[in-house]
Amino acid sequence: KWDKIVKMTLEFMAEAEQKYSDGADKKALVLALVQKSATQIGYNLDAESEAKIGDLIDKICDAAKVINTKVEESK
Repeated sequence: KWDKIVKMTLEFMAEAEQKYSDGADKKALVLALVQKSATQIGYNLDAESEAKIGDLIDKICDAAKVINTKVEESK
């Protein structure tokens, strides 16, 4: 079920991107939505799993910043 959690995380990140401009607000929304959805699919989201999701969000955001910078530089 971890693959479903990761997929949901990515989907919720795209949703949060449309709703908020502040990174902390986006992350809080994504984590809340993942927690709720995990319960619905019967996945026990413990503190370690939540930390992994938080790290995943941070790494994706870091990668996006690098990519976006490279795109801007190439224009």
